[in-house]
Amino acid sequence: AAHRAAENIVEKALDTLRPSFAEVFDRLNPNPAFTELLAHQDVFRNRNQVVPVVRDRDRNIDANPLLVFSEGQLNVVALSYFLGMALNAQDAMLPFLVLDDPLQALDVIATLGFSDLCRRIRDERQLIVTTHDRRFADVLIRKLSPREPDGRTIVHVIESWTREGPSIRTVIPEVAEVIPLLRRRAS
Repeated sequence: AAHRAAENIVEKALDTLRPSFAEVFDRLNPNPAFTELLAHQDVFRNRNQVVPVVRDRDRNIDANPLLVFSEGQLNVVALSYFLGMALNAQDAMLPFLVLDDPLQALDVIATLGFSDLCRRIRDERQLIVTTHDRRFADVLIRKLSPREPDGRTIVHVIESWTREGPSIRTVIPEVAEVIPLLRRRAS
């Protein structure tokens, strides 16, 4: 009875989190065939575990991402689960998210998708992202520069390291001018 109760609790939690996992995964879109991320509960030898599953809806195929995904695609799965849980932690949530070098092995498309996702996340939480990749840092700075006068982005760049510690340069990007894609015609 205790095992069955634990299974029910986990299943309810997964039902709540699945849409968030799927939304993050969809925004990063790491694979042209396996386009859906699920989390299934598996009980093996009376041990409850959550197993990642990716689905090819067109061919009606489910697979374990560890068997069919590259390292970068697996990173997207991990980010999807982490961000899905973090953004749904309501009562227990911290006012910030820390992502330490989240782009390891991601391709360019997933990196751009992740940058856009960061822009959406920052509206709900303070976002702290570390990276060693200068190109990604530049993309993030552009994407996360404030669009409104009351917004703020702070960039800390470690320029060198000595025995006395790091040499840090701090930059606060100005409010970015947003160029409208479609200009409205005067009526």
